[in-house]
Amino acid sequence: MTSHYKDELEELNLLLSARQDTLSRQDSLRCYKILYSGTMEYINNDAYADMMCAFILNCESSVLCEKAVINRKFWEVFKSLIEALRPEPFSKCLNTIFSAVLEQQRIFVKALDSLCEHILSDGTILSAIAAILASREAELETNIAFFRCISQLQDLLVRISNYQPQKAATYIPLYKLISLQCRLFYVMTPHLVEEPIRNMVIQGFLPVRKDLYEYLRTVAVDDYPTPLKKRFDDIMDSTFMLSAMSKAASEEINEMHEDFLHLNMLQGADITAFLENPNLSFKKTFAEQLIFNGKPFPLLKSASYVSICLNELFDSFEKDINEKPHLAGFILNKNYFMYALMDRLLKSWVESKGETEKDMSSLLKLMPIILHRIKRATSDPMGLTFEELVSLALNTIRSLDYRSSRELQLNDLREGYYKKWSRHLLDFETMLSDQVNDFVLHQRLLQLQKGTWVYGQNPVDPSIKTPSILFMILSVDQNNLLVREFGRITEILPAVEGNVIHANTGKSTDAKKTLVVPMNSISKFEAQEVAATDNTPKDSHLISCVKKNVYTEVKFLDKNSKCILRVFFDTKEAIYVWLDGLQLVASAKHRNGISEATKEQKETLVDIRRTVQMMNLNIKEAFEAPDTSSSDEDFYNVDTLKGLTADFYYEQDVEQK
Repeated sequence: MTSHYKDELEELNLLLSARQDTLSRQDSLRCYKILYSGTMEYINNDAYADMMCAFILNCESSVLCEKAVINRKFWEVFKSLIEALRPEPFSKCLNTIFSAVLEQQRIFVKALDSLCEHILSDGTILSAIAAILASREAELETNIAFFRCISQLQDLLVRISNYQPQKAATYIPLYKLISLQCRLFYVMTPHLVEEPIRNMVIQGFLPVRKDLYEYLRTVAVDDYPTPLKKRFDDIMDSTFMLSAMSKAASEEINEMHEDFLHLNMLQGADITAFLENPNLSFKKTFAEQLIFNGKPFPLLKSASYVSICLNELFDSFEKDINEKPHLAGFILNKNYFMYALMDRLLKSWVESKGETEKDMSSLLKLMPIILHRIKRATSDPMGLTFEELVSLALNTIRSLDYRSSRELQLNDLREGYYKKWSRHLLDFETMLSDQVNDFVLHQRLLQLQKGTWVYGQNPVDPSIKTPSILFMILSVDQNNLLVREFGRITEILPAVEGNVIHANTGKSTDAKKTLVVPMNSISKFEAQEVAATDNTPKDSHLISCVKKNVYTEVKFLDKNSKCILRVFFDTKEAIYVWLDGLQLVASAKHRNGISEATKEQKETLVDIRRTVQMMNLNIKEAFEAPDTSSSDEDFYNVDTLKGLTADFYYEQDVEQK
């Protein structure tokens, strides 16, 4: 090193080490001249990085903006020394540069342009920030400083959209694409657990990013000559080989290149980012479609629609974000939802054997259904981390195949009609419910009047070798419960005449008379399961059959809780028939009420009847009719709705014997 260079280094060290406050303009210019001259070639990177950092932090702002920021060499040196900088001084340098330009933006417009250009000309700086945040090794204050850097960069892009809209049309999509490539937004997500960072993101970062995206919505891809179109063309050409495709597929790809120009910049950036996703699942399936299917998947139409739907969904999330801060993680990671939805849409296209534009339009109608499921899945954080919530929502999308999506669509359509008609359908619903209750009651009566065999004694009681066998039946007039003991169960059920149960032999036996229990004397039931004691040794290789022999003891009680009759049923079906049936035909109640099985049967029958009757309505005519109260009342008049049930009958599956 010559004495000249030594003198300059000593002078630089003296200026930077002797500072009491910000350098004067003259000293700033002198430091700048030495730092970016050949002198620095003689020192190592660590020392150079320390001097450069000291200069940036103490340089007079006008010199920083007029000289350093607009100098290409300044940025080349800065990027080359990033690895030598520790996270804390790195973040301070960036914040100092961004703050200086933002404060003097009206004066230093050239610095504003140059700063955006060099930050976004490649992914060096944003990738370095992403790597530091991903490591999660820096102190909280340093991480906060990096989040502030990203927010200030967005502020710079908003400013440039005001002064130089053509440049903004280049820089803003680049910022989005570079951030997604280095997974910046993804690595920001875990840091949302820190309240200062979360507040900064919710109150500053996301609102400004929304402003950037709003600007992109107002600009078409072909409004300005930007790198976005070339980037889209390059990724399409590198992914799909036209020479290996059918004529129809080649034409489809060529049309996509042309149609891309008519999208807005936000859609264009979303679609380009989607295609640049390193996940090859979608590209593989799509390429197979192009090569082997005569009707290729309309990628651009579907992707632009998904982009619009997602942007609308996340706009609604941002409105609720103050009350639901966990939504911030979803908004940051929109690109993952874009990919998952497109992948799901392509698979649905394959599953449904789609071929035409009409088929795609039909599939796109599933998007609101899927997005509604996402909103439901994200409504409650359930104690999950931000990353786990994002994974949950993505898994929800992947789990919705074509068939399940169509079922959800049908349910939503049905609920929409019911909601529209709810005021008019109230009487109709009541009528259907009454009809179903009558049907279930009649069904149970047939089963009760058919009769059943029960035990009169506990069949699992080891002290009772042969438990008594009873035949129980409801009388024809429904006023009495008839019970008689028999020696064995017979294939042919006993005959009933009046209130007397006769044996099949035709002989009368005074010792075995019919017990008549008036229905009005039964006030309630008590039921409990009984089973034999399992004496099988725990270490035995024998199979225990005890659990298979489970019976239900039912006690019929009067109003004073005195037991009138005790029987044992051997099947669940018999329990449902008798306990539910007797509650329907009498005033007696079980403490648990009607069984869930019977309730579900009623609900299913009402739903089936409602659905079948609604099929008779001319939906299209109803919705296109003039919206006048008189015609509406005539159409939905309960007499009209009652008429729909004419000539509609249930099939009886129980025969009276």
